[in-house]
Parts: sequence; C-alpha cells; structure tokens
Amino acid sequence: MSGTDLTEIYPDIEKAARTIALEWPNIIDRDDAVQEISLALLSDDYTDKVIAMDEPSRRNVLMRIARHIAANYRSEYERHSGQYRYSSGEVRAILERGALIDGREAFDAGAADIRAVWGELNDGQRA
Repeated sequence: MSGTDLTEIYPDIEKAARTIALEWPNIIDRDDAVQEISLALLSDDYTDKVIAMDEPSRRNVLMRIARHIAANYRSEYERHSGQYRYSSGEVRAILERGALIDGREAFDAGAADIRAVWGELNDGQRA
C-alpha cells in the first residue's frame, strides 16, 4: 500500500472528525477536521503506520491528531479575536471542580467565565 492512500482508514478519520467537531463546537467543523487530519497523516508520511495499527490504537492516534488540530484552531481564534473558546470537556471539568459553588476563594478564569454566562444559558445548555 502506498503512503498516500487513506481509503482504508477514511471511515476512522471521519469518526474522529465527527467526535472532535462535537467536542469543539464553533472551533472546527467536521469537514475541516477530516481535511486537516488527512493532511496531517499525508504530510508526515504517517499513513502506513496508522493503517498498520490495531483499531483502538488507530482511534487513539487519530483523536490525538484531531485534538491537536482543534487546539491550534482555538489558539488562532483567540489570537485574532481576543476571545477564548472552551471545549465541552473543559467546561465539564471546570464544573466538576465546583465552578458554581458559592464562596470559592481561589480565582479560576474558567470558573469566572462560567459564572458570568450561567444566567444567560437556557435549560438545555445548562444540562
């Protein structure tokens, strides 16, 4: 198999792209993620190695690539807009650390951001 044929793992790339688009809303969409993941595999000539991996390892590698790409998109957005966008996982982690508990002493930018917008969210967004 040549190092430029992604056909065999394209469904796995699409799965990673769908997941990352859901995890990073308004940062990267599924189509851009598919293209960026494919480009990363091809530009690093990494395709054959990923194809040879067992399915769980391949999924893990593709998700790491996708998260790296999404983080770069977010950094670019922040650099040009001055606004920071959180992934759904980051928001969940901030909430689990007690972002909405009254009387918090330590300053946490993420918790402050969540408290600032909490009243503006509808029930579905809060869930």
